[in-house]
Amino acid sequence: MGGYPGRMSAERDFQNGWLWVLDDADGVAAAMSVMPGPDRTYASIEGRPWLNDEPYWVMHRLATARQGRGLGTRMLEWLCAHHDNVRADTHESNAAMQAALEGRGFVRCGTIICDDGTPRVAYHFVRPARA
Repeated sequence: MGGYPGRMSAERDFQNGWLWVLDDADGVAAAMSVMPGPDRTYASIEGRPWLNDEPYWVMHRLATARQGRGLGTRMLEWLCAHHDNVRADTHESNAAMQAALEGRGFVRCGTIICDDGTPRVAYHFVRPARA
């Protein structure tokens, strides 16, 4: 899974208990970081607002070792099964991540600005109330 998100981010997330890993017969298949909010980059959003102001979890750095096997979808399914209120963001050109988020029930909200000044498409998942 070379490149972004990078070893340092993964090690920090692991140390904080935020790194979730999916293993398969070939080793680490996918990883993502899930941490409690609030996230300072989500404090301001342009365009469509967040779906609610309730406490939320943040999903960052979803990476898969092999494309085309539904690994990212499996990670998002786990995330949505374990957390009721999740925010995430992705680059505007990352169509695969946008499709994966929307496919799992994330709603495209507005745009957030990262610490480095780059815009990101913001998504919000709120689990429907169970009867």
